[in-house]
Amino acid sequence: MVSITLKNIPDELHQRLRESAQSHRRSVTAEILSLLEAQLKPTCRSPEGMLASIRGIQERHPIQPVAQEDIDRFKREGRL
Repeated sequence: MVSITLKNIPDELHQRLRESAQSHRRSVTAEILSLLEAQLKPTCRSPEGMLASIRGIQERHPIQPVAQEDIDRFKREGRL
């Protein structure tokens, strides 16, 4: 894995990076990597790559089952 050193980062930009990292519960390094990946993502993804991304999201955000009685209650309350 390659390492990169960033120099001469303006204080304001560094502060914004720190705030963004904190709001996403990541380190500054992880936040920078996330931003770079989002900006430089491939324009055309393979089905396998898309499936891997979806599975990663599913692992981080598991679906919580909803009981039938809750669904019925939501309907009665006009929430569905």
